[in-house]
Amino acid sequence: MNASLLRLLWSRIEKTPADILTRLGNDGLVQYLLSQIKDDIYLSPEEYSAVGSYISARSVLIRDLAYSRAA
Repeated sequence: MNASLLRLLWSRIEKTPADILTRLGNDGLVQYLLSQIKDDIYLSPEEYSAVGSYISARSVLIRDLAYSRAA
């Protein structure tokens, strides 16, 4: 993944309401964020897989950030 794709992903995470990020399961979180990114840019199959894996590996961090925003 390149830096611009990472920036886009984290921008989308920050703009997503905390209640959405905290209520979705891991698979739902990955699918939701991937769909948000795909609205902005085209992802090749390799990028799609890499971004999905990245989100999945950081789902705890994403939820922790969402909880801290909601508090």
